[in-house]
Amino acid sequence: MSFKKIGIGIGILAIVFGLGWMGYTSLHKGQQAIEQPLLKPWVEVVAPSVFVSSADGSVKRELKTGDEVDAGALVEVKKGGEANIYFPDGSVARLDTGTKITIDAASYDPKSKALVVKVQLLIGRVWSKIFSLATPESTWEVKTSNAVATVRGTAFGMAYDPKTKQSRVVGGEHKVSVGMVNKGVVVRKDVAVIEEHKTTVLTDEIVQRVVENNEPVGQLVVVQDIKDAPKDVGVWVEESSQKDIKTKIEQEGLSPSSNDFRQNIINNQANQPVIKQENNTATTSSSEIVPEFKALRISYEHNDPNKEIPVDSSVSFKAFLVRTDSSGQDRDVTGEVEWRVRTSSNVSIGTITKQGVFTAQLDENSSEQTGSGEGFITASWKDQVTGSIFRAQTQILKVFIPETPIPPGAID
Repeated sequence: MSFKKIGIGIGILAIVFGLGWMGYTSLHKGQQAIEQPLLKPWVEVVAPSVFVSSADGSVKRELKTGDEVDAGALVEVKKGGEANIYFPDGSVARLDTGTKITIDAASYDPKSKALVVKVQLLIGRVWSKIFSLATPESTWEVKTSNAVATVRGTAFGMAYDPKTKQSRVVGGEHKVSVGMVNKGVVVRKDVAVIEEHKTTVLTDEIVQRVVENNEPVGQLVVVQDIKDAPKDVGVWVEESSQKDIKTKIEQEGLSPSSNDFRQNIINNQANQPVIKQENNTATTSSSEIVPEFKALRISYEHNDPNKEIPVDSSVSFKAFLVRTDSSGQDRDVTGEVEWRVRTSSNVSIGTITKQGVFTAQLDENSSEQTGSGEGFITASWKDQVTGSIFRAQTQILKVFIPETPIPPGAID
């Protein structure tokens, strides 16, 4: 064999090896990129009209689901909008319509799992659902002009009205420590500890009377039951608690610090039909098909307003497609949808048939541990014309073992 042929062979082997090495390193880098944990908070736009501005106010843009938000940003939810801001450990801040906040701090260390969140509430309402903060360095704080709420692992709400200068803190789970703020500085810590179903109010006047006049805190800061507060406060707490349970169920089996949960939220929204309203008329671009339906709703009757269902009883659910216009009645698609019972891990609350008949049942784990279980029913329907997928879900249902057994099928 000539030296020329040997040289050509060596050259070919070198090229093959080089290409293989390039492919391996590219794949390895790609895997590293995929496995890179989320370090910043990101937003779920529940209802449109959510905007973010840079710290200096020079850049303002409308947010879409999946967008990340930097520390120092101002997030504004305008009238009709609604948003959830998720953090890498799975904790979430729910922003009501008409709410404006600044994210003063938002950091997460995937190694130590230390999470630091500091939010300034400028107007509106924020509901926080925090998972147990893993390290002493972790903290979650929501502050207004006159109050600050600090927790280590709980659910609570905070509302602020800049016109009346009133801050309200409401407890959802465990305890919330409330402090006083004066001119941006925390001047008194732990002036109140808010437990579940309790609430308190702070105003500029209360803070001044305590700070300047040294009046007793206990006489000015009053803790009351939520049932004694304005009715909308109790409704807000109940709705937020329901959302927390659903989020927990949706996150089962997924790592919040990975991209899986965020991608699921993005995909679910992408499958929803998009209808643009202009002059009260549904319009689309030339490449779109005007959908006949705009939403899916679930209907059912139940005697208990708390949605508590005894074991071995049945409840009939129906699914209806809501038409884009008001030209006709909603279409009954009960037998066409895909029904599912959604619960947290290792818990079963029952089964549902193709015709939407749910039978309440508890597995051995639930029966022995708590005697009850929680979950909800979902329905999905695909439009074969437009390809849009419609989804709906019930409120949280609680299945329990009654003291006196209920005959099968007693509730319908």
